[in-house]
Amino acid sequence: MRKHVVQVCLALGLVMAAGESGLAGPLNHTPRDLMLGFRQTGATLNVEANIGHASLYYNAAPGTSFPITTFTTAQLATAFGSPLGNVMWSVSGGVNTVGDVNYPKNTMWVTAPRADVAVQTPPWNRASGSSQANTVSGILSIAGQAVAYSSSIAPGDNNTSTAVLVPDGSPQSYNSFIGAGGDLDSFQGPIENTTSPNFDTGEISRSDLYEIKPDAAGGPGRYLGYFDLFPDGTMTFTAAGGSTLTPPGISIANTTVQVATNGVSNAVFTVTLSASSTSPVTVNYTTQDGTAVAGTDYTTTSGTLNFLAGQTSLTVSVPALGRPTFKNSVSFTLALSNPSNGTLTTSQATGTIVDAFLPLLSVQRITRTGGAAVITFPTFNGLNYTLRYTNLAGLRSPISSWPVAAETINGSGLTLTLTNSTTESNRVYVVQTSRIP
Repeated sequence: MRKHVVQVCLALGLVMAAGESGLAGPLNHTPRDLMLGFRQTGATLNVEANIGHASLYYNAAPGTSFPITTFTTAQLATAFGSPLGNVMWSVSGGVNTVGDVNYPKNTMWVTAPRADVAVQTPPWNRASGSSQANTVSGILSIAGQAVAYSSSIAPGDNNTSTAVLVPDGSPQSYNSFIGAGGDLDSFQGPIENTTSPNFDTGEISRSDLYEIKPDAAGGPGRYLGYFDLFPDGTMTFTAAGGSTLTPPGISIANTTVQVATNGVSNAVFTVTLSASSTSPVTVNYTTQDGTAVAGTDYTTTSGTLNFLAGQTSLTVSVPALGRPTFKNSVSFTLALSNPSNGTLTTSQATGTIVDAFLPLLSVQRITRTGGAAVITFPTFNGLNYTLRYTNLAGLRSPISSWPVAAETINGSGLTLTLTNSTTESNRVYVVQTSRIP
């Protein structure tokens, strides 16, 4: 029985998430929920509705259409009468918290009104996080103040968990934040649509929905689809036919580069998409210090990768700088952020810089103690050391053929020793160095 009850509760949760009209108020709102606002010149009420989490729209299957049912036609009729002429409306949502690499702070979702229902609007442009902050603040104020007003009055038909009617003159109304021109007072243009004066059967009021992630380099926002408002007060959303159901994953691989003394070589990182996309995919990148220091070991590098439709692999080159003397291997990070039309599956990779040439070995001393020869020398991290030997007769043979006199040891940056037990007085030794695999 308990299992059955849990399943029923989950089913109800899914229905509400898909946009069913609300239960008794007050109005609910969680981060990234989209708000639908209505107003009309001369009307005494605004209608404000929570139409669900943004993921319902950016994850919608291409070309699918579904109704928006978190408000009622009766609520519209109460606020604006009939017909719904000269009704202004918009959809908006935003992110004001950090921590999500796929939807960073100051990401927003806003509509753009179509002048011709058959012609998609030009996309809104992306801008830096600081530039988008004021707009996001205004968007979230619409939701926050609607919730505050809803919480201050009794629940009822016009105050449910998904929609509330707010007096037009209230400082908590949609009208107080959308701006006189319907542009949130600071956005690139009006996000509001307006129905015709005698909004009648056969007409459609259509607005496109765009996802706008912050990006100082600019570029178009992501088109998600469009909303249709009909004369009977119903509304639908249709997902963009060209959008992928699941945006491709973006990943980056580690890389290693060898640099000659005082030379410059590129550490080349490969960034790949999990699948090709019919829409352009972009992602920002920037270097970050690790044990490698910018300006000394590598050159600071940042920018934006632009995957054209169909492309699945691009590279980023970071100049690695050689040193005048041998240095232990060092590393830095190339971090990805702020993807558009894709999601980060791997957000960073490590670039390792190693010297192209092995250091000269400087043996400090060779001593014989009893029947053993002891060779003492300084070591480096990342290298291993092997002691080989021969006698005078074997000097003509390749060193690689000489017997190994002791176990290979790994360098630690400290002075170490290799020991060989022997009674020969004319034994010749060589210490070989090689990189640790």
